Amino acid sequence: MVSAIDTGARGGRARRLIVASLISAAMAMAVLLPMSALSGAVAASASPSPWGAAHEIPGFTSLNVGRNGIVRSVSCSSSGNCAAGGSYSTSTDPSPATPLAFVASETNGSWGKAEAVPGLGALHVDTAEVETVSCASAGSCAAGGWYKAEGGGGGFVVDETEGIWGSAQEVPGLGSLDANGSSEVLSVSCTAPGDCAAAGLYNDAQDARQGFVVDETEGIWGSAQEVPGLGALNTGGAAYVTSVSCGAIGDCSAGGYFQALGGTSDGFVVDESDGTWGTAEAIPGLATLSVGGGATVWQVSCAAANCAAVGDYGTGGTHQGGFVVDETDGTWGTAEAIPGLLALNKGGTAFATSVSCAAAGDCSAGGFYKGSVAGDDQRGFVVAESDGSWGMAEEVPGLADLNPNHFGFVEDVSCGAVGNCAAAGYYASPGDIDHGFVVNESDGSWDQAQDVPGPGVAAIWSISCASADHCVGVGYHTTNRGSEVVAASEPGTPPYCSPSGGLTAAVKSDQLSGGDVEYRIVYTNRGGSGCELAGIPGAIGYTTKGRTTLGPAARRTLVLGRGDSIYLGQLGGSAESTYVINLSLASRSRSCRPAVIQDVVIRPIRVPQLLVPLRSPRSERLICRGLRNEAIYGFGPVTQPLT
Repeated sequence: MVSAIDTGARGGRARRLIVASLISAAMAMAVLLPMSALSGAVAASASPSPWGAAHEIPGFTSLNVGRNGIVRSVSCSSSGNCAAGGSYSTSTDPSPATPLAFVASETNGSWGKAEAVPGLGALHVDTAEVETVSCASAGSCAAGGWYKAEGGGGGFVVDETEGIWGSAQEVPGLGSLDANGSSEVLSVSCTAPGDCAAAGLYNDAQDARQGFVVDETEGIWGSAQEVPGLGALNTGGAAYVTSVSCGAIGDCSAGGYFQALGGTSDGFVVDESDGTWGTAEAIPGLATLSVGGGATVWQVSCAAANCAAVGDYGTGGTHQGGFVVDETDGTWGTAEAIPGLLALNKGGTAFATSVSCAAAGDCSAGGFYKGSVAGDDQRGFVVAESDGSWGMAEEVPGLADLNPNHFGFVEDVSCGAVGNCAAAGYYASPGDIDHGFVVNESDGSWDQAQDVPGPGVAAIWSISCASADHCVGVGYHTTNRGSEVVAASEPGTPPYCSPSGGLTAAVKSDQLSGGDVEYRIVYTNRGGSGCELAGIPGAIGYTTKGRTTLGPAARRTLVLGRGDSIYLGQLGGSAESTYVINLSLASRSRSCRPAVIQDVVIRPIRVPQLLVPLRSPRSERLICRGLRNEAIYGFGPVTQPLT
């Protein structure tokens, strides 16, 4: 089974750092697994919204020749427009591991090829990894991580502009702070294209670990600086920034932990206002709450000038609890134990690992706790805040049914709208077989947890929701080739690419059936997702062209390298296809019989096909269909019977 906590400071948001001793398992190989939630809020008593099945990201297999890939972070600026990053392996020898950093982008619902982070070669990199990604708008993202090179290394940042990733660079000024090449970018947050903040850690000349922040303004990264005031708190010499979140350009908050001389750690927060970072402060009330010492902020999330932070605190001995704290109009309140978590946490160990805020005072958080003293009884929990008041923590609904071993974790939470969030993680079934799970919050109520569809899906590390009904998660799956990067699609409930989702298809041909005939079929999409136009049953060939009447342009695209298809943009895109219907099959096959074209095959991006009714007279859709099944769905002949 995999561990929920990394032993080094190289977790996606660095919240898997210091509690590896709590979990008796080694980290498994991880890969990218974007998942997409479906539309339509459902009540808690209803069946959970299904998620699309996992698919490998194009191009990752050719990068990952060592079959040991990992993904750390995903960020979506809008539905179908995301970016993710992590590392791949070029060596089959796992010891020592030699990862190299990669990024991959999703555009209009279709994932492009994974690529090595550009520019790292110029830094003479031996090994590198993307730790964090943030997207401000479609095609405008930033990523950060770490690299090692001969004679040094450090933290790097890289920007995506108009869908193209630029060259990575060492964070300006970080080299002068970092004494031994051990700096890392652990978190990045972008509010507009070219306007971001990043944070992480470095070791100073006294070999003390410190935290830093750095801003990007109009596409130019400034110079890294030690978090103001953190050095005065960090008398024990062990501090770092785990998370940064920006509610507006130049207005951000960050959090992490520091260590006092006696070795006791405490959580801190620091705010940026109008582009200037203030002074770090210990979280109010956390020292009082943490009677056993040892507290950490694992994640911060901001909605405008109002933020929330979560983490863990000591409750005595080796026991830990989870806390939340809110910032309102720029002032941090008093940390409080997560309501209800103490009653669940019978084993005395709980961590709040993730928080996400859709609006001021409306957030959701998650993590894990020990349900009993004996054994590896780790259970995932979720908790929601509404109008500034935190509700009661609860075990992830349905997770116990999936997880009779009671070994599961919430790794990440993301909110696309108030009361509409998603959480994800993993659990271990009998035989220590790991499974990734997701759970949706709909209209303030958590649905039942569900397995992530797809073979060998073992965990979800990071999740990002662009709206109430569109989410993408990343994690890993296992195959006989090792670990591979995969992606899932957004099929929708009801299907986005359907009449109820705003898609129509109509025959616009002047020619009635009689011999071979060309049908010009016009598609109009007024829904919220892009679709692939893949063909019609009975067509043995066709040509396509795209054109735009409203909204995003329709465009031709390659479908998995096996032919052509049209991609139809969302919200008003229009396109047309010309299909050649060959009626002369009757003279070549006795089994051929007349049939009427009732439907057109539409593919929500990279998921099983569905049929959309054609609006046209029956006389225009009469074809001869037989056992030859010579249909072309846009990417080559099919051999299965037509339906």
